[in-house]
Amino acid sequence: MLQMAGGNSTGSRTTSSCLRESSPPLNWSPLSPRSYPSDGQDRIQLDVTALINESHRALNSLDNEIDINPENDNIIDNNHENANDERLPVSFNELGQWNGPAQFSTLIGEVTRAKIPLKYHNWTKVPPCYKEEVWDAIQSTYQVTEINKEYVLLKSNSAWRTEKCKQRRKVMDAKTVQEKKRRVPTYYNKDDWEAFIDYNTSDKFKEKSKKASEARAQVQAQYTGGRKGIPRTWLQMEQESPTGEVYRPHVYLATHNFVADDNPLSSKSIAAAKVAKVKEAYDKEPSAQNCLATDAVTRARLQKEKDNVRKEKQKNEALKAQLDAERQKNNREGHDQISSSSYQQEIGTLAPAPSSFRLCFLRNLRRKAVACAYVDRAKAPNDDDYDCMINEIMYSNAMLCDRDGVLGDVSKGAMIKWPKAYVTDVGEPLN
Repeated sequence: MLQMAGGNSTGSRTTSSCLRESSPPLNWSPLSPRSYPSDGQDRIQLDVTALINESHRALNSLDNEIDINPENDNIIDNNHENANDERLPVSFNELGQWNGPAQFSTLIGEVTRAKIPLKYHNWTKVPPCYKEEVWDAIQSTYQVTEINKEYVLLKSNSAWRTEKCKQRRKVMDAKTVQEKKRRVPTYYNKDDWEAFIDYNTSDKFKEKSKKASEARAQVQAQYTGGRKGIPRTWLQMEQESPTGEVYRPHVYLATHNFVADDNPLSSKSIAAAKVAKVKEAYDKEPSAQNCLATDAVTRARLQKEKDNVRKEKQKNEALKAQLDAERQKNNREGHDQISSSSYQQEIGTLAPAPSSFRLCFLRNLRRKAVACAYVDRAKAPNDDDYDCMINEIMYSNAMLCDRDGVLGDVSKGAMIKWPKAYVTDVGEPLN
């Protein structure tokens, strides 16, 4: 069911990071230090005024419908507390999502474009004072409270990013950066616009844009419901339903429409196949659709997660096989080095190492590697020690395990014994 957000209108606020002049609720002006041309200010102010007038007309029409159909339980009448509130009402569903009127979302977009410059790299970089300006403008026009602030700013974030994409597309055909900078929109500050262009032509942004494009290519069955959005679509379907009961699969199928093309591997064909699976599960078991844990959308998402886990498992297995191959290659190179004549001359008259010798770390009681040695892995399982041929000493003061003394007393190529529990292969992770 719908909930009507209400509350008393709040005045202008001031923040320590950005000083703003107080103004009448509906006559807000762009925030300093942004300087807009006068014609840009007039255009934006007229747009907002028109939106507010449209909201009044829509709500007056809604009041007439309420008089005609007083049993409509989707609309809650203004209570006595809000009877004197001149702001426009706005409705939210039980999840806190806005679902009417349409002018509410439009006003958020207009205010956001007027208040927040495009020069910031992302939403987190936008100073809080700009976000407060957006919130104050919306709060002075519509009956929203602090409970709705987070949602309003999320809508503002979406509108801001959409505007950035729109402006980027407008200058894509420009040959040079300077030409892009000359195409300053009428209502944008020149310095802010140039900073926006500088960032969007940087190597950092190009790399980020490439990754985002690859991520979007992996998305299947995107939303196709248009500007109305899922909450408003859901409300409309509930109003049109004879029983008033609408569940998530109904809305999903209504807002995800795809037609497969001739290429079965294209994004349209993949999306159409995914939606077809949801519809098949929906038709097969209609009684399960009224529960989020068992509906067709949940099952499709669970199957997708299972597929992702399986792919990750296969990827990890491939990496493990690659690591094993590299480890065997290193062992073979070590054996070749032991058998080479130059190495024999370096360590003295040493017999060739058997094939069971492997390059390993010798570790102390604290599991720190103190030496690197070729270890005879062919020892019987009941033996407690390995026969090790020293290859490199890393800590010469480490104590020996088979005799009195330290590793510094042992020459390269000498044979010592070392406990099995403290011998690990090179590249083997510690437990």
